[in-house]
Amino acid sequence: METLKWIISLLMLLVGLTTGAAIAYDYDGQNQQHEAKTSWLISFPEAAPAAVIDDLMTKLEDLGATITHKFSTISAFSFEAAQSVVTDFNSRFQAQVNAAWKPTIEADSVVTAFDGNGPV
Repeated sequence: METLKWIISLLMLLVGLTTGAAIAYDYDGQNQQHEAKTSWLISFPEAAPAAVIDDLMTKLEDLGATITHKFSTISAFSFEAAQSVVTDFNSRFQAQVNAAWKPTIEADSVVTAFDGNGPV
C-alpha cells in the first residue's frame, strides 16, 4: 500500500511539472513573452496588387497577428499584434516587397477632424 501512495505522489508531481511547462511555453514550444496586443493599420500604395496584400496578410498571421478588417475602398487592412510581431515582420518581409508597393505600418488610433474640440 505504501508503494502505491509513492507511485501516485510521483505521478502527481509529474503532472504538475508538465502543466507548469505547458504554461511557461507556447504550444509551439517557443518561450515567448506575452506582450499586450495593439491595433495596427497597414496601408499600401493604390497600385499594389491584391496578391501582394494577401501574401503579407498571411505572413502576419503566421507570425501571430490577427487580421481584424480588410478595407475595400483603400488598399489597407487592420490587425492586432504585439510590437515584437510588427518588428519581426518588418525585419523579415519589408525588404522583399517591391518599392512601388511598400506598405506603411502604423499604430491604429482615433482620428478627429477638429482636434476633438468641434468646429472652429
